[in-house]
Amino acid sequence: FLKLRIPSMTFPWRRQNSDEKFYNAIAFFAIVNCVVISEFWILRRKKEVLIRKIFGYSNLKLFALFYRQMLCVSSMAVAGVLFTELLVAHVTNVSISMDVRKLIVSVLFVVLASFVLVLTPVYKASKFTIEKEAV
Repeated sequence: FLKLRIPSMTFPWRRQNSDEKFYNAIAFFAIVNCVVISEFWILRRKKEVLIRKIFGYSNLKLFALFYRQMLCVSSMAVAGVLFTELLVAHVTNVSISMDVRKLIVSVLFVVLASFVLVLTPVYKASKFTIEKEAV
């Protein structure tokens, strides 16, 4: 049989030390919590969704509404983190260097995460009907 060997190919998750694995686990847990919280946030607004549907809101309009709100909350969180980081750096006299590329990737991640976080709850909210749900 023919055996193929991939010469010294290492995968990023194999190069991580224990601290990086721990931080990645925390990040994964935080993302899962964000999904649950965003679902709870939209389900809490069941009456509002039903009223908007009565007045002619389509599922796309509902998605756009909730996406804008989630993007606004996420953007404020990013701004809060940046402000806190700069404040701590100023108070402790530690210089912080920010890579523009990483900042752009972070902003793109916030936009994508907001999109993904709103998908499932809005899909569930689109199934709300007046017959099923009592206002």
